[in-house]
Amino acid sequence: MRSLYVTDAGSHLQKSGGRFLVCKGEQILHAIPAEQLDNVVLFGSVQVTAKTITEFLKRGITLTWLSSAGEFYGRLESTRHVDIHKQRQQFKMGERFDFCLKLAKSIIGAKIANCLTILRRYQRTAQKEEVAHYIEVIKVYLDRIDSAETIEKVLGLEGIAARNYFQALSHLVPDDFHFSGRNRQPPKDPFNSLLSFGYTLLMYDLYTIVQNAGLHPYAGLIHKDRQGHPTLVSDLMEEWRPTIIDALVMSVIQRREIQPCDFLPPDEKGGVYLCREAAASFIAAYEKRLTKLNKYGGKELTFRQLLARQTSLLAKAVLDEDPDIYEPVYIR
Repeated sequence: MRSLYVTDAGSHLQKSGGRFLVCKGEQILHAIPAEQLDNVVLFGSVQVTAKTITEFLKRGITLTWLSSAGEFYGRLESTRHVDIHKQRQQFKMGERFDFCLKLAKSIIGAKIANCLTILRRYQRTAQKEEVAHYIEVIKVYLDRIDSAETIEKVLGLEGIAARNYFQALSHLVPDDFHFSGRNRQPPKDPFNSLLSFGYTLLMYDLYTIVQNAGLHPYAGLIHKDRQGHPTLVSDLMEEWRPTIIDALVMSVIQRREIQPCDFLPPDEKGGVYLCREAAASFIAAYEKRLTKLNKYGGKELTFRQLLARQTSLLAKAVLDEDPDIYEPVYIR
């Protein structure tokens, strides 16, 4: 699957022959063969021709509209992947307490374990007492996941572990990023801004994968359903937040690929967001991370391929009514 991100304000997307073109005025900014494209994300004021929209629907290419700051507006999507029989089974399993609890323990346990792996990677160099303390605290809550008797208890343990995780990260993030803990809607500092932007990119990548697998993005199995929120996507995202996004954000700031000067002044709500050029750089780094080959289970797979594989495993677990089929990914 290849994704195209269009961030140039005033540009437009059109079809020409067997290619899709991103143009600004008379200049062609990007040209992508139609058969290579699966997903398009537009930021801000980008226009799309009617002919292009029709072609996207024919080919099953999804189109997502976001604001320049990453706020979700909506999606254009074909119905070719809708599998009502699979979705009826998904709704049924969403009512099965034992199935959902086992799945929650599996996914949330992997998320917390992957958070610990991220911290240990940086702690090897940093050697900070505060980080060592938070690692030990997080391990305590990870150990309690298996004995949790409800999904609410699992998510409660995850919430406590997450607070400690971000506190630990605050001792590893460069001081000029002014990170002291997680905040969102809006993000009020550069580090939180990168996290929120990265999670948004991941969510709508995974949304497309979930849809292609014939599952219903809005019918969750772990988190409670919310109006207008793709809850199943949130469920599947959990084990990938630290693995893909947190690790990426730490990498780009440690290497100074993104710096505090790359952010706009706070808006009227106190929100801090990347400037357009830096947003394009971060998207490029995100795409590079998702398409990089990794060794896992004796095979070389990209993160995007792993996302698709995990979604397929979840679909099989739903169809076979067996949560043990879903085996989460643990990083080393």
